[in-house]
Amino acid sequence: MRALLGEHRWTRALDIRRFERIGATELDLWRAERMSRSGLVIVASGALSADAFARAIDEAFARLPELPEPQRITPGPPRTSPRTVVIERPGTQTIILLAAPMTVPDLKEAPKLSIAAAILGGGAQGRLFKAVRGDLGATYGASASISTVHRDQRIVLVQASVANDLAKASLASLRATYAKWHAEGVTEAELVPARERSISGVRSAWRDIMSANNWLLGLLLEDRRLQVKAGRSRFNLQTLAAADFPRMVEARDAAKSLTLPQKALKHALGLVQFAMAVQDIRYYLNGVLLSVDKNVLRVVATDGHRLSYAAETLENELESVEAILPRKTVLELIKLLGDGDDPVTLTIGTNQVRFAFGGIEIVSKIVEGKFPDYLKVIPTTHRNLVSLARVPLAQSLNRAAILSNEKIRGVRLVFTKNALSIICTNNEQEEAEESLTIDYDGDPLDIGFNISYLLDVLNHVDCETVTVAMGDSNSSALVQMPGRDDFKYVVMPMRI
Repeated sequence: MRALLGEHRWTRALDIRRFERIGATELDLWRAERMSRSGLVIVASGALSADAFARAIDEAFARLPELPEPQRITPGPPRTSPRTVVIERPGTQTIILLAAPMTVPDLKEAPKLSIAAAILGGGAQGRLFKAVRGDLGATYGASASISTVHRDQRIVLVQASVANDLAKASLASLRATYAKWHAEGVTEAELVPARERSISGVRSAWRDIMSANNWLLGLLLEDRRLQVKAGRSRFNLQTLAAADFPRMVEARDAAKSLTLPQKALKHALGLVQFAMAVQDIRYYLNGVLLSVDKNVLRVVATDGHRLSYAAETLENELESVEAILPRKTVLELIKLLGDGDDPVTLTIGTNQVRFAFGGIEIVSKIVEGKFPDYLKVIPTTHRNLVSLARVPLAQSLNRAAILSNEKIRGVRLVFTKNALSIICTNNEQEEAEESLTIDYDGDPLDIGFNISYLLDVLNHVDCETVTVAMGDSNSSALVQMPGRDDFKYVVMPMRI
């Protein structure tokens, strides 16, 4: 570098003594003077929304001051006159370095630079290696590269290792080869294989990145075939014309919008989605009801045998509006919504609903039909109330379910004073019974349920205990989380 550029600010910084004089105090002073938020550029990739990333950056660099844009250092012109520097050291080999300046103002020229360097010194196929190896038999290796010095300033660097006694002849051969390459250019016979080697090198580097980072997904489109690669897996897929992809016609009618945290909507949908019907002829049950009333968003799902209800409080009051989301839309939202406070905006129209969050936009149709009046289904007058530990109850139900009838999946819950018996039988007259000690002082009850319906709610609520309100053996049971009125689960009894 010093031999090429001479004595200017780029080479003065290479003085080792300058490094030895740097201490902690000098670094702190330099940081306080030079480092600022001005012109800060940070690039990130991962499962993080733009807003959350911006907040994290603001917190991490909050103490950095806002300083004027620093003065950019522009190096002086590189040395143009030829210069030879010889450094003698003991050894059997001589290292030859040739450096030549060049100006490349446009970064888009990088592929051309790569191919030119490959023709000049691309391993055994390059001109340099052939010249000194073929003519002199002198080289252990010869290569050429193009390095960036500053903005539009580049250096063509030629390097070769040769035996000491052939150093002068090799130097002359390298100079002559470079001069011919510079003056006459390249031939078509050289261009094609060099171009292919450069393309292969880019692909290889990409594959290495993908292999080292299994979380990365590589996409490469060539001749209407898409290569998808992640880790050690690779798929080659046929593609279709993008112009043929159908465009969804968005409704232009008046729509109502609301905004809430992603985790709130995800939590509400997760508390009800398991109660959706599956391919029911009552198509309006194959989805989830979104109901907005003033500042409350209610989410409801039912299959006719059980009903799950969840509510979230909104910051602003809105006009009443309802929409039934299709089952598939609900399941996809649960997958895509985040667990943070980043917002999701719902825009509900007459026949469409739009969800916008974290750079994602989902537009879904609305299921036509009248959702059942869920408020009339939720019991409010049951006098028999019991609090049950969620995990022990779920474990007992799972064990008893082993001997339940595979078709009806029935289970009997027998409540007596401070005791609960869980009983399952099957067609082979086999029986399983689990006993739990509970705090119960209500009426004796013998009530049957679908055991899957009970396990569903126990596996989806996040509390240590659940409260169960019951009337008689013919009445629906109401399951809630203690101290919370934002979740209700109603399950119909069954005769066993």
